[in-house]
Amino acid sequence: MTRQTTIQLACPACSTHLPCPKTSAAGLHLRCPACQTNLVLEFKYMWLYSLICLAGAATISYVQGLDGPLFVMLASVYAGVLVLIGTQVLLPFFPIQARLDRSYLQTLLK
Repeated sequence: MTRQTTIQLACPACSTHLPCPKTSAAGLHLRCPACQTNLVLEFKYMWLYSLICLAGAATISYVQGLDGPLFVMLASVYAGVLVLIGTQVLLPFFPIQARLDRSYLQTLLK
């Protein structure tokens, strides 16, 4: 997922301004020029994106008059479809943030 904007990012470790390419992508790995910390770009408010997709799926199922297990099954299918469609429609409007990149070993030990 890429987007064409000029974004201002700061290192979360030292608050130094990060030089960011004009085409920035979520998941892009960077290194802070000041403190040499590994960083990764990610979408801010990803929880809101998930909530929008789940609420949309539940609304579609409710409007169709479904209930019981059929409601749950089709709401799950609709949620998957909305997640796929939302990556092209909704995510470009979400801001990007830099966070510290954890090594795989740090992630396994937590």
